[in-house]
Amino acid sequence: MGYPTAVRFRHWVEYGAFAGMAFVLKALPRAWALGLGAGIGWIGWTLGIRRKLVLANIARALPQSTEQERRGIAARAARNFGRTVTDTIRFAGRDRYRTRELVRMSRLEELEAALAEGRGAIIVAGHLGAWGLYVAAISRVGIPTALLVGRQ
Repeated sequence: MGYPTAVRFRHWVEYGAFAGMAFVLKALPRAWALGLGAGIGWIGWTLGIRRKLVLANIARALPQSTEQERRGIAARAARNFGRTVTDTIRFAGRDRYRTRELVRMSRLEELEAALAEGRGAIIVAGHLGAWGLYVAAISRVGIPTALLVGRQ
């Protein structure tokens, strides 16, 4: 049993809008694309998309903050989310080959030494920004990578 026709149509419209926006974000220079992504995040915040959830999470994390502070943090987070999604979308295009310049890495020699000695290494990183690019950047320098992902 499938979705009703109206729902399927809406999904196709949403997919088409996303695919069109992805095409534009990939075609623009990176700085412009990130600015547009931030604008899309701001629009989402302005329209109230997930606003209650975001504010509740910030209140839980920062109970001493005022409502005004929480709203400011949330608005900035929405713009940052738009930039992060833009980076992720662009990674499927030409930015895939620019990870070395987009992601600053340090202490690679320690990872390489551990691998050369037959040891492995575990890298623990925050779920910040376009974190998928970090893994790709490490992989692009020849260090084998794998991700541990919890239930979504």
